[in-house]
Amino acid sequence: MERITTLALLAQSVDYGEVDRICTLLTRSKGKLSAIARGARRSRKRYGGALSLFVVGEAALQAPGRGGELYSLERFEVRQDLGLEISSDLAKMAHGSYMLELAREMWPSGQAEPCLFDLLCSALQSLGSGPPAPSLLRAFELQLLSACGLAPALDRCTVCGSPPSRSPCFSIGQGGVVCAACGGQGIPLTSPALAALLDLQRRELGQARAIQVD
Repeated sequence: MERITTLALLAQSVDYGEVDRICTLLTRSKGKLSAIARGARRSRKRYGGALSLFVVGEAALQAPGRGGELYSLERFEVRQDLGLEISSDLAKMAHGSYMLELAREMWPSGQAEPCLFDLLCSALQSLGSGPPAPSLLRAFELQLLSACGLAPALDRCTVCGSPPSRSPCFSIGQGGVVCAACGGQGIPLTSPALAALLDLQRRELGQARAIQVD
């Protein structure tokens, strides 16, 4: 059976049986996958403290056999523990857990997504480096949508293609901003709100805190 080694982030861990765990891993080269960590609850020697949220590690995995879905996690070596700066603050923990959950639900299974992996790591690093901020979460949401090919159109009207006029709205059904001239129906957007969204969509995550979000 195929054996692979890849950088990975633990996104979820569920107890299985008496001593094992089922882990959801977000990997750089294999996308999202599920793996069983045998004996993870009985002994810490095999995995140490690696099977914790916000830990980036090198995972050694054995691919499932014919008809199987679960990989076997043979080894997980810590490369960077992003949780050191996150776990000591309850608000950061909440923000970080939300980032992981959002990424886990949107991440394609079994498909390499190195840009998504790097984006998530960058977001968690930024979260750990300063106080929790709503602007960082909004930037991560927008850039995650972009990385998944679902970016909302914010710089042009989705109907006529022109720059948004005054009093535009955001239409979920039409995938972005609709100008007043096109009679769009949706969530009204003020000019400052639209400017902030555009800035958050494009700015490096490490600089997102500088954007003031009402």
